[in-house]
Amino acid sequence: MKNYSRSERVSGLLRREIPPVLNETMEWTGIGMVSVTDVEVNRDISLAKVYVGILNIERAGETIRELNEHAGEIRSELSGKLHMRSVPALKFFHDTSGETGRRIEQLLDGTRKPDN
Repeated sequence: MKNYSRSERVSGLLRREIPPVLNETMEWTGIGMVSVTDVEVNRDISLAKVYVGILNIERAGETIRELNEHAGEIRSELSGKLHMRSVPALKFFHDTSGETGRRIEQLLDGTRKPDN
C-alpha cells in the first residue's frame, strides 16, 4: 500500500468535497457549470490550486474570475464541512486539457483517409 503525503491526502479530500460546495455556490453566484478535474496542494497545505473544466468555453475567463472572487466564501463553506485545522486558500484555474484533446482528435480525424 502506498504511503501518501499529507498534501496528497488533502488534495484527494478537496477533490471530493469542492464539487458539492461549487454546486451550491453556483446557485447564488451565477457561476456556470464547472467540473473539478484536479486539485494540487502545496507542501505546507496553505494553498490549493483547483483546476476546473468549464462547460461554456466562451465564458471561461469570466467563470474563473467569478470562482476566484468567491474563493473565500467557498473556503469558508469547506471549513464547515471538513475536519481540518485550516483549509488551504483556493486558487481556481481553467483546465484546458479536455479541449486540447478534442482539438487533437478533430485534427487527427481530418488527416485520416477513408478505407476503400
